[in-house]
Amino acid sequence: MDVHKIYKNYETIEKYLFNLDTFKIETLEQFEDQFNDYLAISMSLFTILNACIEIGEGLIEEKNLEFPSTYKKVFEILGNNKVIDKKLAKKLSNHMKERNMIAHQYDDINKEDIYNLFLQKEIFSDFISQTKKLWK
Repeated sequence: MDVHKIYKNYETIEKYLFNLDTFKIETLEQFEDQFNDYLAISMSLFTILNACIEIGEGLIEEKNLEFPSTYKKVFEILGNNKVIDKKLAKKLSNHMKERNMIAHQYDDINKEDIYNLFLQKEIFSDFISQTKKLWK
């Protein structure tokens, strides 16, 4: 496992979370109306989710846990094995839907789902605090 790559993913999450904090979006309507902000927020969330997946896959490999068949399973496995708490695991696994919408169906994205993920961005800080200490 390339621990340097894992730490680069933590840096990516922290950088993009800082970026997300600069947006002054307070309502869904505002989010939908400000197209450039919507695009930037969507891609920032996509990047953060991908970094979380890579960290999760690294932890699964490091701890010799079962191989995940989907991105959603990455977080379920981490939760089931008490690597992260189950509540956080459930939130992250549920948000793989938004990640996949951004990746594969950009024109059909449910903006409300993306906005709700934006409002819940603290889950990524929780993920960092629960996992970063696990690396030697």
